[in-house]
Amino acid sequence: MADLKPLTILPRALSEAGFESPGYQSLSEAAQEGWIPAEQSENGRWLFDPANLRFIAQSLMLEQVAA
Repeated sequence: MADLKPLTILPRALSEAGFESPGYQSLSEAAQEGWIPAEQSENGRWLFDPANLRFIAQSLMLEQVAA
C-alpha cells in the first residue's frame, strides 16, 4: 500500500521537488474535482501519494523552477 501523505503538505512537496507551487486552496480544489490523484480518508482528509508528484505537477501544468 502507498505511503499517503496529507494534502496540506503538497505545496511544500512540489516546491521541494523543484516545481512552482499553487496555493493549498487550488490543490484542494484539484483533488476534489479529480484533476490530480488523491484520496479522501474516512475522516474526510485528502491524501496524496508522494510518488505521484511529477504526475501531479504535469496534470496541473506546473513549471519547473530553476534552482
